[in-house]
Amino acid sequence: MVHGPCGPYNKNSPCMKNRSCSKFYPKEFRQRTLIDEVGFSKYRRTYNGRTVKKRECVLDNKFIVSYNLELLLKFGCHINVEYTCQTSSIKYLFKYVHKGNDRVTATLYNAGDPSEATQVVDEIRNYYDCRYILPCEAVWRLFGYEIQEKEPFVIRLPFHLVIEQPVVYGETSNVNDIVERVISHKSMFLGWMAANMSYPYA
Repeated sequence: MVHGPCGPYNKNSPCMKNRSCSKFYPKEFRQRTLIDEVGFSKYRRTYNGRTVKKRECVLDNKFIVSYNLELLLKFGCHINVEYTCQTSSIKYLFKYVHKGNDRVTATLYNAGDPSEATQVVDEIRNYYDCRYILPCEAVWRLFGYEIQEKEPFVIRLPFHLVIEQPVVYGETSNVNDIVERVISHKSMFLGWMAANMSYPYA
């Protein structure tokens, strides 16, 4: 959890913008955690004399990224929990929640066919708007975890007149099976009405 090195140690670091670190490293030493006027946390960073060597640079506590020791040990990866009390951070999180799925544009062609080089490329035909799933998303779905949660749980209730509930059937369905299913099966609307009669909470 050591940032950089950047600044005077490495001016070509990816975090360098306009000759200064975009992540504001090295941080200042301070005896206690403060919340500044715009809501950012300035964590306690004591001068304890400890140093670490990274890429031939000796770095002190100013370059240590704030971390949660329990989470680091449990998951064995770079992870941190930040305290925030500013609306812009909440807005930032919601932007990522609602930004939609990651997508990629793919083009299919035969690289080994010499006739492909002389043909006119139909870009509209070759354009595919594809969605791809990251490994973490795939594992989440493989384990069957919930994809979304609604609180309070609200669903759209289709309604119908008496004995006029919709019936869905295929072209090759047996007529007797369809009639039997309609008689024995209650629609969602009828089930909701029955629940209202049976349960005071409903």
